[in-house]
Amino acid sequence: MDAEKVRIFLESLSDEQTELGNRKDQEEYDQQFAAFEGAYLKGNCYLCGEDFDQMRTDSPCTHWLLRRTKFKKKDFPKIYEKYDYHNIAAFLRWCANQEKPLRNINDLKEEKAERKIISYTIKWKNIEWTFDCSRNDLAGHGNGFSSYPHYHFQMRIDGREFLNFNDFHVPFSDRDLFMFAASELPTVRAGFGPGGLECSRL
Repeated sequence: MDAEKVRIFLESLSDEQTELGNRKDQEEYDQQFAAFEGAYLKGNCYLCGEDFDQMRTDSPCTHWLLRRTKFKKKDFPKIYEKYDYHNIAAFLRWCANQEKPLRNINDLKEEKAERKIISYTIKWKNIEWTFDCSRNDLAGHGNGFSSYPHYHFQMRIDGREFLNFNDFHVPFSDRDLFMFAASELPTVRAGFGPGGLECSRL
């Protein structure tokens, strides 16, 4: 999916359709963030309803990445098979900004290499998560496990290795690819909303 196709699609929408879509997106964001914030303050997850220290193996959830459970490296695919990049990143950003607003996310555009689509680190309590994706990763490269659009993910606990960039080639969803293509257009503002505020656009 490229920016030109997305541009053609977006420009085919009437002003009324665009306004309705924007309003629905904002309403959905407001509802989700309010649900997240209310649950977070109680120490539980708004997505699955479980406390952060609970882990049901038959119900993978992004809150496992907070590592308040017995989550292991082998469990990570269960998360990204259910939740796409934007879901995972939004949840972790929201958590980070609940602890220290604007201080726990390092995603300054001027610090990102030109060849990178994504390159930033999120901190929360004793954990660091880093997302990384080059233009080659987004295009898909090589054969087999790296031939599809993907990103890399690293996780550190108390500064120690837990997940490394080369452990997984995490696939992007169609929605992810649409949002990346849309974010290249000057008329589109892509981001994670006020709750996951970023210093720069993707």
